[in-house]
Amino acid sequence: MTMTHQGAPPVATEAWRPPPARVQAAKNGITVRQILVPGRELATVHIAVAPGGASEPAGRDGIAALLAAGCAMGPAGRRDGTFVHELERLGATLTGGADHDGSQLTAVVPGRGLPALLDMLVPALTSPALDERWIRAAVARRVAASRTEALHPVHRPADAIRRLSYPPGSPYGRTARGGALSLSDVDRDLLGDLHGRWYGPANTSVIVAGDLERWRVGDRAVETFGAWHHPVPAAAPPVALPAARPTWEVHAAPGARQAVLVLGAAVHCPDRERLAGLETAVHTLAGWSPSRLNVALREEMGCSYGFHTDFVARRTGTGHLAEFRVYGAVDADRLAAATDRLLRECADLAERGPADEESRAGAGNLAARVPMLAQSVRELVGQTAAGLRRGFTLDEIAEQAPVLAGLAPAAVRAAARALAPQRLNLALIGDPAGGMAALEPLATALGLPVRRAGGESAVSRR
Repeated sequence: MTMTHQGAPPVATEAWRPPPARVQAAKNGITVRQILVPGRELATVHIAVAPGGASEPAGRDGIAALLAAGCAMGPAGRRDGTFVHELERLGATLTGGADHDGSQLTAVVPGRGLPALLDMLVPALTSPALDERWIRAAVARRVAASRTEALHPVHRPADAIRRLSYPPGSPYGRTARGGALSLSDVDRDLLGDLHGRWYGPANTSVIVAGDLERWRVGDRAVETFGAWHHPVPAAAPPVALPAARPTWEVHAAPGARQAVLVLGAAVHCPDRERLAGLETAVHTLAGWSPSRLNVALREEMGCSYGFHTDFVARRTGTGHLAEFRVYGAVDADRLAAATDRLLRECADLAERGPADEESRAGAGNLAARVPMLAQSVRELVGQTAAGLRRGFTLDEIAEQAPVLAGLAPAAVRAAARALAPQRLNLALIGDPAGGMAALEPLATALGLPVRRAGGESAVSRR
């Protein structure tokens, strides 16, 4: 099927760019980026520590996020609750977390409280209390959440796609969330050892954003964070490589009325144009309301509430690595027909590419999202920080919307070849009696293995 969008919105030739950042290096090597956003009452401080989930010790999934959350609870030497009460007095929030690419602390505060907040953040970052009672409670919450996630139908196939998109044992194939097996015996000594090896000026950078001139912040952040001295070696992120061969994986959920389908892959893109082209092709497939799969499976077949996508890009030594996932749920009794239609839509995009009008509409929609999200200072900082920890420069981050806005349809057609069904991993969960057996012939026709969760099925391979 080839879709055209009648009256697709024109793409602006002068696309939005974020406000410029003032970059300073503290005397200890920490990079401080100040983003001036006049007229805003709230300020955001983002502290990034380079090691994240992909750098976790084997079998310790989730420990990076736990450590960052512990830092957000305040420094050693403070009486119980006093740090949190001081944050409340300032009207501030402080959270800690981690993804595969790094660990983060993010604070939001009314601008008048920004100088005092900066003074509070340094001891929390450099000498966290990591109270044993808090650790036990935080681990219990994470274990309970992991059990709930195991019951949610989207988590198992989504986690499977992440694992299948990378070679066996790749740290990027882990969830970085953690659960009972990886966190149940974590204690203060283990977190403290990790903090001592990871948290230091060589691995840390800071973003401060808001109406900084109005609140007279000046060089306060550089001076405050520059006083920290803890010599640790700079961390290098693990190498991210795509899996050599796609796989289908089937998870059983007896009695389920719907089946959850997740497609995805990790794809090497040699340059920024190919990366933007692939993001647009994935968006055209399933990323917005008039996408191929939403029209085909929701509007025409009536067997799905809709599809959506995740897209993450990292800078590598040879270009970029894009990781994408396409999610959707379909009626269990129409699983085989829905999967067949899904694969035919992927094949059509890969073979013929989107129509020019379709490419322009998809790229324009993506380009328009960037400034919409960045209206919030916290979201602006979040976008910037995510790009930085994935290896992009400030200039490359600023060019995201202009690159999408100026993307030629030919670039989208070239990138869309990565959506060929035989190049994609597929994971699903559903009732084994609901037509799942009919999927094996589809995989066999593509020459792909089908693996049942917990074992390998026998399918012929080309």
